[in-house]
Amino acid sequence: FYESNRAELLSEEVKQYKSASYTGTPELRKNPQPCFRQFAFLKEDEPINKTYNLYDLENGDGDNLNYDFNSQLKMIELDALIDEVLSAKEAFMKRQI
Repeated sequence: FYESNRAELLSEEVKQYKSASYTGTPELRKNPQPCFRQFAFLKEDEPINKTYNLYDLENGDGDNLNYDFNSQLKMIELDALIDEVLSAKEAFMKRQI
């Protein structure tokens, strides 16, 4: 996946959460949001470092104007693939105990 999508992984950036319903005034207290996610790859002395806030990938009440854009990014697809691999590894390790 990395090799076939390297150019996109180098160039893509997650856009910040942009609310369609934001009025410009403070809203009621919101729940704390998850942390950042970071990728770091090194190939032929060329590093790829990407960091983004997981909140920017949410759609909340359906008002994140950047949700569709962010959902289509290769790094988000890679993130999901990595989560699958880690979950499978954890399940395997639990069966071994």
